[in-house]
Amino acid sequence: MLRRAVIPTSIVIASILFCLIAGEMVSRWLPMSKQHAVVLAKLSEQADHGSIDASPLGWKGIERTVDGVASRLLIVGDSFTEGVGVRDEALYTSQLALELQTGLSSYAGRGYGTLQELFALRKLLSQSRPNLVIIQACSNDLINNSLELEQRSYFQNAFQFRPYLEMNQVLLHYPSPFGGLRPLVERHSVFGWYLFSKLDLFAVNLVRAGWLTSVEAEIYRNGADWPPFNRAVLTTEQILRRMKDEIGDIPTFIFVADDVEPNRQAIEAAAIRVGFVVLAGVADQVRKSDTPGFRPYLPDKVHWSERGHALVGKILAEQIRTECRRLQTKCVPNLNPTRLPPEMP
Repeated sequence: MLRRAVIPTSIVIASILFCLIAGEMVSRWLPMSKQHAVVLAKLSEQADHGSIDASPLGWKGIERTVDGVASRLLIVGDSFTEGVGVRDEALYTSQLALELQTGLSSYAGRGYGTLQELFALRKLLSQSRPNLVIIQACSNDLINNSLELEQRSYFQNAFQFRPYLEMNQVLLHYPSPFGGLRPLVERHSVFGWYLFSKLDLFAVNLVRAGWLTSVEAEIYRNGADWPPFNRAVLTTEQILRRMKDEIGDIPTFIFVADDVEPNRQAIEAAAIRVGFVVLAGVADQVRKSDTPGFRPYLPDKVHWSERGHALVGKILAEQIRTECRRLQTKCVPNLNPTRLPPEMP
């Protein structure tokens, strides 16, 4: 009886192993192997699980500077500040530096959470002391700041090692339900990486079909009182306080680039409790400007086009001037509106 069970089981196991080996051999000869090489390069840049010394940012962002001698503005952010698909000179950061007549340094990375922005901030502060700091936040920061939430997200999961603040310690984790198994497989197997990428796409399609639930829907359904959401807000506030400690008495403004609730309100409330000045309503003004004659968004309907960046630069400049007057500090050299060049068509 036992022998009858062992033989079919052995055949099944052998068949699975054969398929995996054959899939791996074929995958290494197909174009997907070049895509895997890119993924492997990203993984090799990151530190081993649990260590923060080798790669505190998790993955590299983009650092930019705009020359200026009168003062210096410092900005950290995510993909909105990195400028997905937008020329450097058309970014809102460049528009803002021109409007305020100030030098500027920025560091931003696609998919960055608040903790990664903290490390970027430390990098920039070590190079120069600015007159003004701006933190560009995003509603998905609350998810990216929480391993608990990011593991349950099918839309805001970077699937890369990322630093998380846990019990006042910074640790690198891979936000996958498979834990460290996935990056281990992806490092050594083209076919394994391919299977995981297709599994991700399959899961997204299941969410859209209503067969799976992503954490974004859970947040929307349960609201701001949902315990996992509250824990993410608390963690985000702790990170913002660390930012405040690094920045000291330099005037600091923060704005949320999108308008997803209750995330945006929670981030703004945490920033106010820490002592930052919130530049509110930026995303709302961009949304209202979206007309057939003015398209402020890229085709993804999330990130800003060049026109959107120009608009955001103007909105921020106006609010910064207002707040600098209210604070009775000349945190930028030009507190009067500047005539900008005509927008690009």
